[in-house]
Amino acid sequence: MEFRDCQQWNTYQMPLDNLKEFSSLRCTHIVGDLVINKQEQDLQFFDNVKEIFGVLHITNNKIPSLGFPSLRIIRGQSSLAPSLLIANNTFLQRIEHIFPSLGAILDSITIDSNENLCSPTRAQVLDLLRDNESSIIVQPNRVSCQQHLGALFASREHCHSECVGGCTSAENAGSCLACRNLKIDENCVAQCPSALGDQEFPQPNPEFLYRLHHECLRHCPEGMLAQQTTCVTHCNPLTHFPHGPFCKPCRGPCPKVCNHDSKILTALSLKKLANCSTIAGDIVLADESFDTIKSAADLNLLSQVQSIRGGVYLDLKKLSLPLQSLSFLSRLQSVLPDENSAFGAGKPCFYLANSKVHYLGLSHLHRISPSCFLALDNNPNLCYVQSLPWFNESSTDPALAASNLVIYARKNNVNCHAYNCHPECDVKFGCWGPEATHCVKCKNYISKDECVAQCPFQVDQSDTEIISSSDRINLALLALDIFPEEVDVDNGSPFPLVDTVRCSQCHSQCRVGCTGSGAHQCRPRKSCVNFFEVNRCVEKCSSGFQATEAKLCQKIKSKVVQCETGTYKSVGETCLECHPLCTKCNGPSAFNTSCLECSGYWHRGLCLDECPSTGTFVSNGNRYDSQSRECYSCHPQCVFCTGPDSVNCTTCSNFRAFFRKLNSWHCVPKCPFDESEVFQAPDGNFYCKSNSVELPKEAFLPPMNQSELMQLGHQDTEHDQRMSTAMTSSLVILILCLLIIVVVVVLLKLRSKHNKKAEHDQEKRLLGQECDKAENKVRPDINFSSWTDSIRFHQILV
Repeated sequence: MEFRDCQQWNTYQMPLDNLKEFSSLRCTHIVGDLVINKQEQDLQFFDNVKEIFGVLHITNNKIPSLGFPSLRIIRGQSSLAPSLLIANNTFLQRIEHIFPSLGAILDSITIDSNENLCSPTRAQVLDLLRDNESSIIVQPNRVSCQQHLGALFASREHCHSECVGGCTSAENAGSCLACRNLKIDENCVAQCPSALGDQEFPQPNPEFLYRLHHECLRHCPEGMLAQQTTCVTHCNPLTHFPHGPFCKPCRGPCPKVCNHDSKILTALSLKKLANCSTIAGDIVLADESFDTIKSAADLNLLSQVQSIRGGVYLDLKKLSLPLQSLSFLSRLQSVLPDENSAFGAGKPCFYLANSKVHYLGLSHLHRISPSCFLALDNNPNLCYVQSLPWFNESSTDPALAASNLVIYARKNNVNCHAYNCHPECDVKFGCWGPEATHCVKCKNYISKDECVAQCPFQVDQSDTEIISSSDRINLALLALDIFPEEVDVDNGSPFPLVDTVRCSQCHSQCRVGCTGSGAHQCRPRKSCVNFFEVNRCVEKCSSGFQATEAKLCQKIKSKVVQCETGTYKSVGETCLECHPLCTKCNGPSAFNTSCLECSGYWHRGLCLDECPSTGTFVSNGNRYDSQSRECYSCHPQCVFCTGPDSVNCTTCSNFRAFFRKLNSWHCVPKCPFDESEVFQAPDGNFYCKSNSVELPKEAFLPPMNQSELMQLGHQDTEHDQRMSTAMTSSLVILILCLLIIVVVVVLLKLRSKHNKKAEHDQEKRLLGQECDKAENKVRPDINFSSWTDSIRFHQILV
């Protein structure tokens, strides 16, 4: 991943004289503030900027266009405020064109007095802020727009907890538009991997990463130093000192940098350079020096010097002391003349003449400027330099050639055949003197800057640790500030560019020996000074363990942890508190994936202390359902609304179109194909214009504020209640009418049936009477008694 870190750029304080220089930096991260003030030139060179750690102020400009296409987050870590200020800009127009990828702004926003700027509403800006209690000022500009800022279209309902500003995929830490805390490659994380591994059994972690601002990196960028687990531009002078690309912890007083301006060293000026690790200036010992320098103790005041930002000139002709070597410069690592030095290109940056030394003894010297060389002139007793790979020519070995060392000599001892390097030196690389500490590279191992045939034993014949200089475990140890004094991360030998296997001391808890520096690498296994716990030696047993007579730490069996209501079980069998709004949970967040019971109100899967004013509507005087405690949510196409459907939107997220079949206006994501023309009405909405449909009257009214929306919501509620009552009454009346009609019909049917029966009975009776009359006329009386009586009566009459 390309990471270009740039310092703040503030045109309040500095003129913009050289745009090309800033453009060439191709910054991805701006550490500090970015202020663009009173500019008239085109500033199209911020394409690579992804994060601004301070504030972004764009003020009083007449620039025609400006863009931050890659900017994802403004963190607002600055003494200035607000985090984003856009004010008094003449020609800037659409804000979503300036920040198409902006996902989050931490702290506050002010957008004010921009003549042509199409600015977002306060509600839309709320989505950009990590904390909605932050200050927001969006004053009316010439035009008001209802467009979101780029990333605001992204759903944030189910983003990973490490995301800020939205995401492109649910529950995926690699899809965040910006990271809440830190980032490893493209994944957002809570913290970088620690240099200390498993917290239960601590040991150096070779997979640890360094932190640079909000990034986790395997190596610090070029030009920066690694101090513990942080990338810095300078080491903390009170606790660490620079050593290659690292800051090493000080053992005792920290090395110090000393400025040396005098031309020739004297006994007095040497005292001023005592305990200096770096000297800025030339070191010159000449005839005049030895008028006051009379003892080896005077020269040994330079014994702590590791770096000289200048040249070294040693003419020892007048030195009266017997000097075997340049041991007073034995810690010297680099000689790098700067522009103020008298030594430079084409000249020797290290010059030794007229001495009686037998060897140089510069075992740690490994770097000089590429434009200069070492010159040795008239040193009749000097030997061993002929064995060095840089004698009279640069080395062909890539590692050695990187040092830029070249040694030229004349009038030196030519009879050095009897002077050989120490047997433990690798003969291919030579040596700076006769001792085992003078080797450029060891033939076998190195222990405490001395070449050895095998690593020394701590006790008895057990193996001792062997560490390669390239092993990241060494870097993890250094990051923990517990790196052993004798181990050098830059090298495995006195010469840092040559890889040599180094011996290291066993852990203090190992009783016999070891195969590594960790407490888990003691050998024989369980041979501990104090106790053995799981797989390592410890000073005392950890919590949850108890010591046995055999000095073993035995785990205490514990009961299964039961967490109380309002807490949840975390790692390590510990109970942590739920989110303040969650009365029951299985995790720390307020989302419904963790929050099981919400004491507040649910809104789109998130437990809130109250329903937000945007995206919800009022019904029956509330923004929520009293039973389910769910907020009344607007349609997804609404910013503000009075009901749940798209027809209830008062302010649309995108466009408003007329649907003929429904005979109403609805909010839509885009205009229909046949209504491509868009009209921005005074009410703030973008209407899909059609020749056959006139815009509604409310389109020509100014946008409603919150109080008006609340009033409208109440009015709609009252109207709904009245309509509901009227509908209910009408329904009751209709039912009663239907019942009456049914009763009447039934009664009429019964009456008709009764009348028909009566008529039938009457007809039957009448028919019966007529039949009787007919029978009386034609039928004889067959009643014998009546016939007999009638005869008698007739006889009497006769």
